[in-house]
Amino acid sequence: MTDRLPKTPRGRNRAVELLRCAIDVFIEYGYEGASLSRIIERSGGSRTVIYQVYGNKEGLFLAALGMMADDVYQAYVSDYHPGRSLREEFEAFGRIFLTGMFTERAVGACRLVFAQSFARRDIGEFFYREGVKKSYQCFARVLQNHVDAPIEELEEAAARFIEMLRGPLLMRILCTPETQVTPEEIEEAAVRCADIMTVWMNERWPETRAA
Repeated sequence: MTDRLPKTPRGRNRAVELLRCAIDVFIEYGYEGASLSRIIERSGGSRTVIYQVYGNKEGLFLAALGMMADDVYQAYVSDYHPGRSLREEFEAFGRIFLTGMFTERAVGACRLVFAQSFARRDIGEFFYREGVKKSYQCFARVLQNHVDAPIEELEEAAARFIEMLRGPLLMRILCTPETQVTPEEIEEAAVRCADIMTVWMNERWPETRAA
């Protein structure tokens, strides 16, 4: 998504604000009910710019989803410290990933994607490719700093970790909309899953640097 953003700071800020307003309107009114007029009214954006940059409403929706995925990745990049042990890496990523995933906006977007994926397969496929798969790939590249293994195997390890992290919490929040994920639950999940994955990685790759 970031390759579509303007180059100037002011232009980038306006584009990000448009995408955030757009996803909020989609969540509030549903995909079908979220008109470009409503999005423009809330964001102050231009219909001409939206068509030029994103093509149509679906393009705008996909760009907004891509921005949200980028936000989580950028939060991790900003927090990254080269000297971390493998266990510390798991815990730090888990904490940042879950915190980003369980914001009100992110949960609303996730529900909307699941609701639309059957009727609009391209939305589901985009979400899986640019959100789910990319999270595996990005964290696998971090694991390369700790483990000398083929990237395909590290992507599998990253997927195991991420799905273990969010699985129970995600199902609860999707099935019981009145509940929330607390910071304490995020911390507990990050620590517990980091412990489990560090043991598993050391058994799978004994040469792992996992202090």
